[in-house]
Amino acid sequence: MEGDWKGPVNLGTQRETTIGKLAEIIIRMVTEKTGGEGDVSKIGINYIAKTEDDPFRRVPDCHTALKVLGWKPEMELEDGVERTIEWHLGLRREKEILELGSFEGASATWMLDNFMDHPESRLNAIHTSQGSTEHKENPDSDDKYRVDPLENRFLADVSKSKQRNKIRIMKAQSHKTLTELRNEACRFDFIYVDASLVAIDVVYDAVNCWAMLKPLGMMVFGDVLCKEYVEDCCDPWIVVEAFVRCVEPEVEIEETEEQMWVKRVRHHVDPTRNPDPTLYNWDRGLKRRY
Repeated sequence: MEGDWKGPVNLGTQRETTIGKLAEIIIRMVTEKTGGEGDVSKIGINYIAKTEDDPFRRVPDCHTALKVLGWKPEMELEDGVERTIEWHLGLRREKEILELGSFEGASATWMLDNFMDHPESRLNAIHTSQGSTEHKENPDSDDKYRVDPLENRFLADVSKSKQRNKIRIMKAQSHKTLTELRNEACRFDFIYVDASLVAIDVVYDAVNCWAMLKPLGMMVFGDVLCKEYVEDCCDPWIVVEAFVRCVEPEVEIEETEEQMWVKRVRHHVDPTRNPDPTLYNWDRGLKRRY
């Protein structure tokens, strides 16, 4: 933009796409990303007569952009449309948030402050006020972490948020509450899984939360690398890693130092049937230990 070029520069792609085809792409993607909600799948295309002198075909010549600016398109049409749709679907929409394991309330307060702008948004916090094994009082330790006043610390923390009236506190363990939420047909835009760090408990939490996560929803696993127990089979990481592999066709993954962010970007993808009957019995590379 700061060069000496004085003439026009076209920015575009050499791929020809009709407006009708573009409309079909948008309808299909919106339907997939909303799970068909809002009767989007019933939207049709209305063809009308073109106006006088309306150009029937346009293909920009973008050679000047490449020569002068070094610019060329780097994203396919479908990818750009998908990102645009995701942006619009997320604008000012009410959000249903679920948190497993609120503990002292720091994460709940952050979500209240950052996700609750819409008047109909709500944070559902599963909170036992009991902490977990790493927070139990150790009589042999000089640095005792008391869980007795945990409920007071939680309430004091969330009360600092201007959106504190939008939190629904469920004082129970996740395995009971998740069953109730599924029976109520609840669905969530964002789920933070940070309750029990025992692997078998994380299995239950992950599977039930996934069933309630909306298309384009985000599920975050906290403390995934926590090594709280001597037995490797109890570590949460083995569950999170296996879970991510199971849902890989439908998600985008981002890892941080202590968390795994899983975004549901596609509707359910059916598995492909194995066409070779000789391969029905999977070659067990790992020897059974039982």
